[in-house]
Amino acid sequence: MPDGYLVQLGDGSLDPNDGIVDPLVTFTTDTELGAGDWIWSGTWNGQTFTNTSEPGVFFLATDGNVYFVPDFGPVDTITSATVQDAPTFSISNGPVDGTAGADVIDDTYTDGDGDSVDTGLGGGPDGNDDTVNAGAGNDSVASGLGNDQVQAGPGNDTVDAGDGDDLVIGGSGQDSILGGSGNDTLYGGNDPAQFTGTGGTNTLSTSFQVINLGNFADIDPNEANGISENMADLFGTYGSLDAPLYDNLLDMTTADPNGSGNVDDNDNGNTPETVTIGGQSVTLDSVQVYNATLTYADGSTANITAVVFQTTTGDTFLAPELAINADNAALSAQPIVSISLNSTSADNGSLAASRVDTDFKVPMADETGDFIDGGAGNDQIFGNEGDDTLTGGTGADTIYGGTGNDAFFLAEGDVAFGSDGDDLFVIGDLGEAGAGTINIVGGEGDETAGDTLQLNADVTPDDITFTNTDDTAGGLSGSFTLADGTLVTFSEIENIICFTPGARILTPRGLRRVERLRAGDLVITRDNGPQPVRWTGRRTVPGIERFAPIRVAAHVLDGATAPLLVSPQHRFLFTGYKAELLFGCDEVLVSAKHLVDGRDVTEAPQAEVTYIHVMLDRHEVIYADGAATESFHAGDIGLAAISDQSREEMFRIFPELRTHPEAYGPTARPCLKRHEARLLQPCT
Repeated sequence: MPDGYLVQLGDGSLDPNDGIVDPLVTFTTDTELGAGDWIWSGTWNGQTFTNTSEPGVFFLATDGNVYFVPDFGPVDTITSATVQDAPTFSISNGPVDGTAGADVIDDTYTDGDGDSVDTGLGGGPDGNDDTVNAGAGNDSVASGLGNDQVQAGPGNDTVDAGDGDDLVIGGSGQDSILGGSGNDTLYGGNDPAQFTGTGGTNTLSTSFQVINLGNFADIDPNEANGISENMADLFGTYGSLDAPLYDNLLDMTTADPNGSGNVDDNDNGNTPETVTIGGQSVTLDSVQVYNATLTYADGSTANITAVVFQTTTGDTFLAPELAINADNAALSAQPIVSISLNSTSADNGSLAASRVDTDFKVPMADETGDFIDGGAGNDQIFGNEGDDTLTGGTGADTIYGGTGNDAFFLAEGDVAFGSDGDDLFVIGDLGEAGAGTINIVGGEGDETAGDTLQLNADVTPDDITFTNTDDTAGGLSGSFTLADGTLVTFSEIENIICFTPGARILTPRGLRRVERLRAGDLVITRDNGPQPVRWTGRRTVPGIERFAPIRVAAHVLDGATAPLLVSPQHRFLFTGYKAELLFGCDEVLVSAKHLVDGRDVTEAPQAEVTYIHVMLDRHEVIYADGAATESFHAGDIGLAAISDQSREEMFRIFPELRTHPEAYGPTARPCLKRHEARLLQPCT
């Protein structure tokens, strides 16, 4: 191993005038970079040298550092030394890695390998395209400039991707993701390319899985002639990002009672045999083979010859292969989103009774709900599993809710696919120029109450042109136009609710006027899902001085769809890396009076005002017109804010509060003081 002196690369590149320092270091060579010269001052063998030029060799060591080895050997002391001439070399910034703990990764963070965000040593023309692997723990990541790739990893993470066209994968846990400017791709859960097998053995068996392509007209109307006359009718693509084929896997079992080795169908002249698919006994009508293209969850493709069979009821399936071959490898490679049947390979065939029990792939699940805001730009947002809150922001965004009961906040140019669950779609106006169409598809899977479309103040039900008014037959569908000319089209919606003045609280059946809530009604909470209202109260006071209400503009609060008029003490939820950095918690509550800026948050004095209180079993974060806010907290201040009669009603429900107000428990999030709240406001 050679001995040399460390070269200090000021900007990550080996350049003239870079410093060279002692002591002499023994290092392991990674790469010999080439010959060069140094200028040094110091002593050797009892002599003093000043600004002496000498040759040597530069090396990249396995520790990532660059060292200079003088041709004339080491010196005794160095007063100063710099590079005079050197080969061309620069060190690229590696992935910025977090730890297993709760990391704050921004431009001040340096990982164990010396890598940081926005050093100019990453990819891209400016060197700011970074890769961040945050790892486990509840991390806070601000990736800053450039087109970044962020893997947040397990834990409840907060990610601000900043400028550029970024890719963010939240991973498991309840994540908050802000895309920032640029055309971003944001995943709330695991990357679809992170997948697991379904348990297939990849061996021949009479029990295997098939993929349901749907129900279609008979492609073999003339039986026993050995030809599927209309097989070209199935040319086309089946499956999509909103309805991927990996969700359509069903178990199939064959019997082959006549021992032919095949499952006889209506077209081969023998008595048709039954099989079991998804627990149901069915009869095959025809089998045919197509030249086809698979599309995987990561967007890549593979060409196969696809064996497709149809039952006598029209149900159509993609079968696995009858041998271990290249097509089987393609079928088991990744989660299959779609298949395109392109052309005919064979217009008739027999389905072998024993086929490969293919180990089909499905994305890894993450059932926690995420909070994703695309920010500016044309973004792609994937909520994946869990009850997600998804905001496109400005730009023409495409948003996929995935499974779970998701809440979408949409504006001009957005396309939303609810997929499974009871989803809420809220129309907002972010003041964008033009009038780009908003398209909404609710989805019909795994519904209870169904999907809800909330109209804004521009629209009433009379303004809607319906193309389907039967919510039990594929859901409501139709269109309407907003005041700015934006066309909104929707389908597969079960409930449509209107916006009218007054705060509306999110419930399992959509938004409901706060004054109509009663004890026993369910409201949606951020932490604990639907929770019952235990008590409601109201107090009418002069709307001046310390009782004057505060009006908060919609754009001040994430997700808000309308201005809110609240009491001065009423608190809203603020989230993100700023809260994490400043207060050690990525979610905090801020009183309305501490947000007053005379412009977007103002006092709104009036002759009198009625304040309505909604109390649950514990203090919770709930949603009012899309904004995350608080339920009533029965602490000392809360009890003082209600009338004597209301206080007595509450004590009948919570008798322990009469003598011990603290028995109600802590607030759902830390509450900021006035001077702390100021730190969250933008500079003006």
